[in-house]
Amino acid sequence: MELFRPLYRINKKLLFWGLIAIIWIISTYYDRTWWNNSNLVPAWDQADYLNSALSHGRALGVLQGGAWEGFRGLISHSPKIPPLASFVNGTIIAFSGDAPKDAAWSLSIWHGLLLFSVAGIGAKLNGRFFSCISVIFVSIAPALVALRLNYVLEMPLCAATTLAIWQLGSWVKPDSDNNKNRVYIAAACCSIALLIKQSSLLILFPSVIWAIIKVVNTKEINNRQIFYFLFITFSSILPWFKHNWITVISGTNRAVISSAINEGDPSIFNLDGWTYYFSIIPKQIGIFFFIIGLSGLIFHFIKRIKELKIYNSNEQLGKVFTADSFFFKWLVFNSIFCWFLTTIVPNKDPRYITPILPLLIIILSFGWYEFGKFLFKKLSKITYFVTLIVIPSIIISSLPLMRKISLSSTNRHKDWQIENIINEVRLMSEDNESLTVIVVPSFAELNQHNISYYGRRNGTNIIARQLGKHSSDIEPCLKQCEWILLAEGDISTGNSVRPSAYALDHAVRSSNYFYKIKEFNRVKGGQYSLWKRKPQFVNYTNFADSFQVLAKGLEEGPIGVKRVFDIIAVQHMIDGHKKYQAIVRELSLKKLGENPEDTNAHWSLGLLAILENRPREADFHFSKLESLLQSNPWPSAYRSIVNLANWNPWQAYSISSNSLRAHDDPVLKAINDISYIFSGGLWRITSTYNSLKEAITQIDSSTS
Repeated sequence: MELFRPLYRINKKLLFWGLIAIIWIISTYYDRTWWNNSNLVPAWDQADYLNSALSHGRALGVLQGGAWEGFRGLISHSPKIPPLASFVNGTIIAFSGDAPKDAAWSLSIWHGLLLFSVAGIGAKLNGRFFSCISVIFVSIAPALVALRLNYVLEMPLCAATTLAIWQLGSWVKPDSDNNKNRVYIAAACCSIALLIKQSSLLILFPSVIWAIIKVVNTKEINNRQIFYFLFITFSSILPWFKHNWITVISGTNRAVISSAINEGDPSIFNLDGWTYYFSIIPKQIGIFFFIIGLSGLIFHFIKRIKELKIYNSNEQLGKVFTADSFFFKWLVFNSIFCWFLTTIVPNKDPRYITPILPLLIIILSFGWYEFGKFLFKKLSKITYFVTLIVIPSIIISSLPLMRKISLSSTNRHKDWQIENIINEVRLMSEDNESLTVIVVPSFAELNQHNISYYGRRNGTNIIARQLGKHSSDIEPCLKQCEWILLAEGDISTGNSVRPSAYALDHAVRSSNYFYKIKEFNRVKGGQYSLWKRKPQFVNYTNFADSFQVLAKGLEEGPIGVKRVFDIIAVQHMIDGHKKYQAIVRELSLKKLGENPEDTNAHWSLGLLAILENRPREADFHFSKLESLLQSNPWPSAYRSIVNLANWNPWQAYSISSNSLRAHDDPVLKAINDISYIFSGGLWRITSTYNSLKEAITQIDSSTS
């Protein structure tokens, strides 16, 4: 019998993970049923993430229409959000297909990782039976079910952060084995979470701080492991962040602060801001589950306090709930601090709190577990048997309810027209031609993001962009746009349509430049109309030539910079593929081959390098302009800025210091002070503040 005991233990472990796999398979079956019956089109965020998956899949060379672009090319496709989820999702699309329902297989994979992580935490916390209970409740939680039916990053984020919490806890748990190996696993899991979305910091930051404190105060763990952990984690995210840090910070500011103001989210300076997530969490995990779980926790707490006769021993209080007091406190600590950090973030949305839901569900599952144990002791075996049937029946009965709620939002027999519009554009264009369709205005059911997604499926290259946010969009749109999609009927209902969008719509219809190709009935009433430029009004505008004139305007300083980027912002809408850039590069390199001192070519290539986020290349061309235009301070200013962007403040300080000897300019002085501070000279903060004020005043006066 002794010989078979290890095999018996292995079989118990296999049985446990087999049960977890069965729960995942059942959940996936329901998910696939929903997706196969759904005809909903992805809205703004969903289509944006699908586009990102396509772009990364093409950059990896695994999707049709793409090719390996190198490491820099890969991270260039993620200017605002880390790339890992898009890498994984794009690779899955290569196997599953690029229709939304097929691309959603990635959500099932991420859900599997979430269940695996919850199972691991549950087993650590209170054994495998308890772990199975936790996994079941996680698989049916309404908010987490919704994330499996919605192509957003919160499901990958929940999975990755839960995995990281599990492995961090396993690393620093006092009696853990193989701590030397666990630090590498914990670091890798934290890196995965951070490379999915920046908001993972809200749950990982307090965990990492506590883990570091725990390691410092634990003799069994070598303090060098802290260095290993930080080195692996920072090394994994540094290349992407260094390449995209400016757009990451500006995008985060827009998403967190600007969106909160525009959407009127409750502030932390009033009670609504602090109770926002409290009011929605019970609904997200299920009111019934929440009440029973919380009641079970309170009941067990009171019972154990009386049994153990303890009231203020921190170590014993942890043991009130489970034999593993560390992991219970670990989950509670992370849940509280994640809620706190998420609450103080200005922008609020039910999706943002979802990373702590698996942790809360595990904690509340303990209440259910303890109720079961109490019933087993107090009730007869027959009653207990009935209870074993009743409780799972309640759980199972919630599944059709959630399916009904989810399916109620589908519109299986409605034609959202996106594919019809894309097919019409393809019929009237050359095979696989790179086209840009302008959308005026943008709706949830039809917008620049989902048109781009459907237009790029199967390796094709039709993308969409939105114009009409500003009245200044009208003239360039009339002169240059080839394809325009307008909405007819009541386009204001439920949408924030700007007056400038109405003005652009009217200008297109009343102009003689376009003709209407076809109308498409809208699901919500009215029509979409597809317009194309008339052959006799072919767009003869050559932006490649205009670009070289614009680039030369950079020599004028701030006024030139403003003019350049105002025009390019609109041009990147009209020409979403940025075809002009290859033409400009070829012409400029040809000019430099004929005359290495051609300043126009250097200005053009320097500006192109900035637009393509190539700071070293920009530095090269601005250094040439420094020597060619010694009386102009702006090549030195631009060169200093691109070196700052490339995390080289010492070079930026050297460049600006040399230029200040010849040019006493407030902007250059401010750049010099900023470079000095980032080089380590923090004592120049007062000087920097004053010079920055002067620089801003000069820029405002020159651009107003």
